Amino acid sequence: MAGDPFRTPTAQGMLEASAERVRKEFAAQPDVRAEILELAQPEAPYGLNGVGEPPTIASTAAVLAALRDATGNPLTRVPVRPDDLIVAP
Repeated sequence: MAGDPFRTPTAQGMLEASAERVRKEFAAQPDVRAEILELAQPEAPYGLNGVGEPPTIASTAAVLAALRDATGNPLTRVPVRPDDLIVAP
């Protein structure tokens, strides 16, 4: 990916992420303000809300995309098994 700001060419012609470039890119992002609203759910046990589920949706796709990019295999489902990661000769 030639236009990817996080990757730089190596001597072998492959691309690798530059940690310094990634740090600079994240440092340039605006601050995010998060507010926790404690609103009970009457139909849930003890009125509890789920808090940890939303981040897991995006992280699964990101990990799958990284594995697909690293292996070149068309990974189309989770869980990914070790056999799915073996690169065919």
